[in-house]
Formats: sequence, structure tokens, C-alpha cells
Amino acid sequence: MRNAIPFDPGLEHKSDDEEKTQEGLLSTIVKIEKLVFRKRARAGRGIHVKSIGLLRGILTVHDDLPRELAQGLFSKPGSYEATIRLSTIPGDPLPDTVSVPRGFAVKIAGVKGKLLPEAKNHQVQDFLFATGRAFSAPSPRKFLHSLRLLALTTERMLWMKTTMSRVFRPIQKIATRFGHPVTPLDVLGGHVPTHPLGECFFTQAPIRFGRYVAKLGIFPESENFQALSKKMLNIDSDPDALRNAVAEVMRREGGSWTLRAQLRRDEEMNPIEDASIIWPEENNPYLVVATLAVPPQEGWSEELSRAIDDALSFAPWHGLIDHQPLGAVMRARRRVYTRAAASRSAMNQRRVYIFPPWMPEPKKPRKAAAKPKKAPDATVKTAENAGKKENPAKKKAASATKTPAKAAPVKTVKAPTKTASARKKSTVRPATKTPVKAVTKSPSKATRKTPTPAPRPRSPAKSAPDKRAKARARHD
Repeated sequence: MRNAIPFDPGLEHKSDDEEKTQEGLLSTIVKIEKLVFRKRARAGRGIHVKSIGLLRGILTVHDDLPRELAQGLFSKPGSYEATIRLSTIPGDPLPDTVSVPRGFAVKIAGVKGKLLPEAKNHQVQDFLFATGRAFSAPSPRKFLHSLRLLALTTERMLWMKTTMSRVFRPIQKIATRFGHPVTPLDVLGGHVPTHPLGECFFTQAPIRFGRYVAKLGIFPESENFQALSKKMLNIDSDPDALRNAVAEVMRREGGSWTLRAQLRRDEEMNPIEDASIIWPEENNPYLVVATLAVPPQEGWSEELSRAIDDALSFAPWHGLIDHQPLGAVMRARRRVYTRAAASRSAMNQRRVYIFPPWMPEPKKPRKAAAKPKKAPDATVKTAENAGKKENPAKKKAASATKTPAKAAPVKTVKAPTKTASARKKSTVRPATKTPVKAVTKSPSKATRKTPTPAPRPRSPAKSAPDKRAKARARHD
């Protein structure tokens, strides 16, 4: 087995018409959502609208993984709470009498590491799987053509879809037995009606796997799930046969799957952009990295549907940078899934969450780590202040030693001049200047503010000396 090829940001090659194709995909998916909303007064997903199982479990990363597999989320052993949504792929909620491929979405909460922008700082990792090891179309543009045809039959022609399913199922069953299933027959209603809990699911398109690139897969692990892989369900008489089959097993038993990774080891045999090509498994098998266990629980209910189908968004771009989706199909999902979820939320007038609202979201470690650093400094300062208050004698001694060095030379030089001048001023000027300022300046200000008249001289005797002095001055 070859060594895994390291991840390189230059692996992807975008085409010129990607934005136009993405806009076409978005408008078609929103159109499907609106058609379903008009008929049922409840908007669902444009793809994988009908849920057949809503479960909660625990994802456990295995110990002692080899270096190639100990990457990203799987770099360290640990356990995480997971929300699982099993579904069928059409955009209208068809009865199970129309047998179509199934989907498997898992949301892992409480992950650690750098997040993609679409995660909006929520510590989650979403992985999306579907039956079939490869995508149904080689490019988003080819997928858009088939999606537009499905949009024309949304909430219409149920009799034709049921008839086609009954015709194509036996053909697909024979092709699967010989190891050559036909993908278009699955999409048109010919999927072999096996039990959903016993099926294998795949990401189909590649993702970044830490330092490498990989495709992921979900495989039954517990004995009861493995036994269900060969069980055929009677779907012709029950429109919710898949949903009821999942709920029956989950109420009694529960079970587990393994999460496995197939690393990219050959550039030609393991392409990035064409998701319709199956990566060969002869010399490159899917290797176990974690276990996804679900205890006995209610498999589906209307309450669970309101909480998960309506209020929770699953997207491959909700997660870590170490598991960035790759290829044209994944790049289309980046834009389409976010805006389609916003459209669905607006029609239902209900918020759509990225992190499960019933789980307490873990706090960010940065804020908690910054607080203890300030605490020791504060305690030292308070201890020093307390010591200064308790010893006032030391404080006075310190001030006495510091002040003479700076202030004493200045005061000893300037003090005699100031005191001498102050004595002269006190004998000559205080008697003349202080009254003059009080009489000349203050009355003028007072007269402006108050209507009181200026004071008159008390006796005419004070004015006589002034006349005599003027007469003498003239005589001289």
C-alpha cells in the first residue's frame, strides 16, 4: 500500500462557470422548497427532505491510531456527542413506496481546533454521507440538469414515480448481486429496499484529512446492524416503512457503526474534482478511525422532527479547517447550503441553528486562560499596600530621607530673599495697595452686577488737605 499523498492547497482547479452553476443550483433548490411549502405549509430541505431516523449518540475516536489516520478531529482519542439524521434524497417527501437512495448526516459537537468561516465560531464538525461510493454526476453542472428535471416533478406525478420504482427495483437488485449497481436506476426509484440501519454510507466527494486527503465512510459495526444489511423491507404497503423499521430497532436495541477513512494514495486513480469516480479499494481500503454508537431510544417523532429537521442545519462546511471539503461538488455546497437554509428559515419563520440548541456549547478557552494571570499581581499589590499601612513609622522615615535630598537645597537658598522682601512689602505696600485694589477695581465690577450706588466720603474734612496740597504745588 502506497503512502498517503500530502494535502496541497493547489489540488483544486476551479472552472470558469462555477458561479453561474451555483446560482442555478440555488435557485432550483429554493424553487423545490417553495413548491413543498405551498402544498404542506412547511418548508423542508431542497434535497434529503424526508427524515427516516433522528438519533443521538456518541462518537469515540480510537486509541493508538497510526500517524496517517491520527489527523484533525481524530488526532487525539476522545468522545463527542453526535446528532444523526437519516433521510431519503428527493426534495419532496415521497412515500417509501418510491425506493430512492438514502442519506446519513452526523453533527459532532465540542470539537477543538481552527474552524472554517461557515462554522461561525461554533465548535461542530458535520459529515454528510449517502449510499453509493461515488456521486451521481461528474460535475455540479451535470447535476444541475438532473435536479431541474426533478424540480418539474416535485409534488406531482406520484403514480408515475411509484410505477417506475416497481419496474426498476428488480433490475437493480440483479445488478447489485453481480457487483455492478446502476446509479441512474437508484435515482429514478430503483434502489434496493434494504434496511437503512444495515447500509453503508460514503462522503462520495473528498475532504481534507489533516495533512492528507481522504473520503470517509460509515459501516455497520454491531451484530444487529450487520444482520440488517441483508434484510429486505416490504415498502409497497407502508408509506413510512423505512421510518417505522428504524424506530422499531432503536426502541429495542440500539447499535453502532464504524467511521472509516480512505486516504488519497494515487493522483490518477484518486481524483479531486470528479466526484463520480470511485477510488479503488483493492490496495487502498477504508480504515477504522472511530466508532459511532447509538443507545436504545425513540427513532423518530414529530417533536424530534421539529427540533432537528426544521431547526438544525447540516453542511460539510460546518467544521474544522483540517476537514475542509474539496472539489467542485463540495465548493457548490458551500454556497448553496447556507443560502438554502436561510430561505427555509424565512418561510418557516423559525431560526435554523448550526450548533444543537439543546446542548450547552463549550466555552472558549482563551477568556478563561487570561484571568489567572492578573490575580497574582493584584494580590502582591494589596499585600504591599497593607504593609505600608501597618508601618506608618517606616513611611515617615522614608519620606524624611527622600525630601531633604531634593527640596532642602532649594529652600535654604531662596528662603532668605523671600522673607526679606516679604518684610519690606508688609511695611510699605500692604497699607496702600490692598485698599486701592479693593476700592478701584472691586466697586467697578460690583456696580455692573448690582444696582447699589458708589459709596460717598464720610466727612468733608478729608478733602481739605487735598486742596491745600494742590495750591502749594501751583505756588512752587
